[in-house]
Amino acid sequence: MKDEDKTREQLIAELAELKARLERLSSAYRDGPGFDGLTRNPDQTAQLIHLAPFGVFLIDLGGTIVAANRSGAERFGQNIEDLIGTRLSDHAPPDVAEKRSRMGIEALKTRSEVRFEDHIQGRWYDNRVVPIIDPDGRITHLGVYGMDVTERRNNEEALRKNESLLKEAQRLARIGSFERNLGTRETTVSEELYRIYGYEPGEVEPPETMIERHVHSEDREIERKARLDAASKTDRPIEADYRIIRTDGQVRTMHRIVHIERDEAGNPVRAFGTTQDVTERKRIETALKNSELRFREFAELMPETVFEMDETGRLTFVNWNAFEQFGYSVEEFEQGLEALSMVHPEDRERVALNIARSMQGEKTGLNEYVALRRDGTSFPVMIHSSPITREGRFAGLRGFIVDITERKQVEQALNRAKQELEDLYDNSPDLYVSIEPKDGRIIKCNLTAATALGYAKEEIIGRRVFEIYHPDCLETARKTIADFLKTGEVRNVELILRRKDGVRLDVVLNATAVRDEAGNILFSRSAWRDVTQLRQAKEEKARLEQQLRQAQKMEAVGTLAGGVAHDFNNILMGIAGYVSLMEMATDREHPHYDYLKRIQKQVQSATDLTRQLLGFARGGKYEVKPVDPNRLVQGTADMFGRTRKEIRIHFRFQEDVWPVKADRGQIEQTLLNLCLNAWQAMPSGGDLFLSTENVYLDERYTRPYEVEPGRYVKISVTDTGVGMDENTRQRVFDPFFTTRSMGRGTGLGLASAYGIVRNHGGIINVYSEKGQGTTFNIYLPVSDESVGQEAEFPQDIMGGSETILLVDDEPMVLDVGRKMLEWLGYRVLAARSGREALEMYQSRGQEIDLVILDMIMPGFGGGQTFDQLKKIDPDVRVILSSGYSLNGQAMDIMKRGCRGFIQKPYNLDGLSVRVREALGRD
Repeated sequence: MKDEDKTREQLIAELAELKARLERLSSAYRDGPGFDGLTRNPDQTAQLIHLAPFGVFLIDLGGTIVAANRSGAERFGQNIEDLIGTRLSDHAPPDVAEKRSRMGIEALKTRSEVRFEDHIQGRWYDNRVVPIIDPDGRITHLGVYGMDVTERRNNEEALRKNESLLKEAQRLARIGSFERNLGTRETTVSEELYRIYGYEPGEVEPPETMIERHVHSEDREIERKARLDAASKTDRPIEADYRIIRTDGQVRTMHRIVHIERDEAGNPVRAFGTTQDVTERKRIETALKNSELRFREFAELMPETVFEMDETGRLTFVNWNAFEQFGYSVEEFEQGLEALSMVHPEDRERVALNIARSMQGEKTGLNEYVALRRDGTSFPVMIHSSPITREGRFAGLRGFIVDITERKQVEQALNRAKQELEDLYDNSPDLYVSIEPKDGRIIKCNLTAATALGYAKEEIIGRRVFEIYHPDCLETARKTIADFLKTGEVRNVELILRRKDGVRLDVVLNATAVRDEAGNILFSRSAWRDVTQLRQAKEEKARLEQQLRQAQKMEAVGTLAGGVAHDFNNILMGIAGYVSLMEMATDREHPHYDYLKRIQKQVQSATDLTRQLLGFARGGKYEVKPVDPNRLVQGTADMFGRTRKEIRIHFRFQEDVWPVKADRGQIEQTLLNLCLNAWQAMPSGGDLFLSTENVYLDERYTRPYEVEPGRYVKISVTDTGVGMDENTRQRVFDPFFTTRSMGRGTGLGLASAYGIVRNHGGIINVYSEKGQGTTFNIYLPVSDESVGQEAEFPQDIMGGSETILLVDDEPMVLDVGRKMLEWLGYRVLAARSGREALEMYQSRGQEIDLVILDMIMPGFGGGQTFDQLKKIDPDVRVILSSGYSLNGQAMDIMKRGCRGFIQKPYNLDGLSVRVREALGRD
């Protein structure tokens, strides 16, 4: 702000502050450290030179700088290292350099400090040159330091220029200034302050008695509190209004502003400020307040909003009704509200134009606008205003605002009702059309109909209705229209429309006739209800029901297959066990030895068949571990490729493939089945593509398969074979279904693959077209564990001498199991039921080292028996045995502390490994 724009009070306060700052600068510089101290205390030299806030230089007698501080280097815009070794005169214009040289010579001659000022690049510097004298009295160097005094000189100049202005401002504004040293109590006041109190300048000594003596008795507490507030720790100016009694008896009102200057410790050392006679101003303010109060009381009685605004458009007054009407708070009004902000944006230009007309002296009369509440809602108003003028110029508007909402509501009621009906018609979920019956032209339609059919309204109106009906239902449509012309109505007739893009739209038609006074049909009011989604839902329901029937069929067959496999495994157990014992007792040269090996091979084939049955039956997983899908696919492909040279195998593996939770053997069998299926589809050879991919399946994808959404690894097996037709694709996972000739396939390969993948919590699906090849996709859930090192098991038969309790309800299994264990050297105790096993363990548990426990037994099953054994002996060692695989029930028992699992049928080799593994584990 320029000085001529400032108030007198602001100028006086600034001048007082200017004096104080000037005195502080002079005092600081006057009392600053000199080089005398440096010469007497050399140990402090380096620290003072470095930290001094002004330039310090040490110069040898040749004029070369040998030391400088940071401030000195910054003054010349250089680093200290670059400055040392240069001459001081190199860093100044010739005239200044010559003056500095003379001052240095004078200091050498007089052996005393020389002080001078110089002016460089718009800045003033106060310099001192001090000779540095060693203990022998010789001058060894010159010390020079220079302080930037530009601000001080500018302040002195400003003070001189404004001294006269200060006195004149005080006289005209009746403002006096004062200054008090709080330590000495010495007080200085301006001439005008004497006059304010009724004295001639200098008439009263000391002046502080004048200030305190004339305070009105009723206001002394106010004045005292102001002085106490000023002495407190606050840094802000303290203002107070109080009355004085002049020497002539007049009572005048003063407005005082006090500033406090503090020392470094925060203690007040000086007070300065202004005192202004505001008696007349207070009188005028009181009169204005009284006038304003009367106006406000009248305005508050008005049922409408009364307002005043200034020439900038800011509201300066509103009555209480405005707050209720517009929703603003008193605080928001006091912070400043623009009148235009309370007008709807669409009307602001018109309001601004009428304000401009008022500024030109035109009368605007009553005007209707839309006002805006604080919450953004609008309402109609009528405004009448007239201009406010001050000293002949426009100073704002005052007027009133009438809420005409009720009147507008009455005017708009019919239009709104009409529009609502139109909106209901347009936005109805049904497709409404009106059709002229003579030629079938559409004379009206709603927006829903136009949108559903893919047209704009204008495109449909005038079009013949037969252009919209689908060709498949034209005959039905013609018959429906003929019936309508006879009866005047249509009820729930199913028709098909054709969208603009050709897409079929299924609808149900209902229509009534609109007739003239003679009863003739003028047009129809028709409603097409879109039932396309309903039709699709019915189709989806039928598909899901088919899937459910298929799943139930698979489940039923699976249950049967699982039971057959279990019983068959028990039978195979006897065969496999006895054959193993016979093999061990038969010399390799004996002619029957080869027969035994062939029987073993057939038993293994039968075992593989039961494994497929159990896999299809979702009978469980044998051993689930984190598996690397890439290595799994690669290993299976290598095994398959060695015997199928006519098939070219291609790989596309995900590099950072996630590990999956899987039974390695089962998934290998599944992949091998898929590879064999591909080979059979390519009798003349072809390409087989194997790939892995990390994928995330969301709930929308997984829900039909009844698996959890999340991370999966997708394994794809794609061939270039003959493909499948729709019927084959629908039945491909059915058990015993095969496209091969009788005797060339069991039909269990893909059914087993389906059961195995589903039992792993995964998904398997197929995509194929006749002549286009086939792709099987397997989705296996990801394991949170990393892939570990596969354990190696010894191949030799291992025996022992421990005591084993064998528990099984099948006599044959019990007999062959006992014989195999005894052949291995073990002492065997046999139990035919869970209860018998518990009784035996209760009485002879101390001598039993291991229990081989059948899982499926009548009455007291394997799970119950295991739990009771754990109660008798928490450290009991148990191997679980079952004709089923490691399914949910067996897995639960394993988690409760079983030492291992062995699936029937087992031979001597497998039994020996499992037993030693369980006995050797601590």
